[in-house]
Amino acid sequence: MRKKIHGKEVFYTIAWTPIVTYDRFNASRILPELPGIAEILSIEEGGHKTLMFLECWREGLRSGLKNLLEADSPVFGDIRRRLNEYDTAFRFTEVTTSPHDLKDIMYWLIQATHAPFNNVEAFTDTGRYRAINVKEIARSGEDIIERIPPHR
Repeated sequence: MRKKIHGKEVFYTIAWTPIVTYDRFNASRILPELPGIAEILSIEEGGHKTLMFLECWREGLRSGLKNLLEADSPVFGDIRRRLNEYDTAFRFTEVTTSPHDLKDIMYWLIQATHAPFNNVEAFTDTGRYRAINVKEIARSGEDIIERIPPHR
C-alpha cells in the first residue's frame, strides 16, 4: 500500500492479490498474519460479485477470514450463515501502516462498491481528510512484491 497526502486529500494505492476460491486449507496457506482487507466474492457464471469487505487489524488476515467463514468460530454467525448460500472466493490487500488508514480505505471501498453484506450507512471514515482517493491495482500470481517504505 502506498499513501500520499496532498493538503486535506489522501491518495492510497492498494494491490489486490489474485482471486482464490475459498477453502480453509487454501486460506491458511495463502493468507498472511498481517493486517489488511479481505474482499469476499461470490463465484458466479461469467465472473465474481463482491459480497463484503472485511477489515483485519489486530487478528490479521488469516485469523480474520477464518473467524468469518469457518463454522467452528463463534464470531460472525449470522453473516456466515448468509455467506454459506454462495460459492465464495477471496482476495486481499495488506494495510500495515495504521488502523486509521485501514478504516479510511475500507470506507472508500464500501462506499464505492455497495457490497451487500457491509452496512454503507453505518460505516464512517476517520474524518482526517476532506477527500479519500483509492487506486486499486490487481496483482498477478507471478508478481514479485517489493515492500516500499512509507514516504516521509
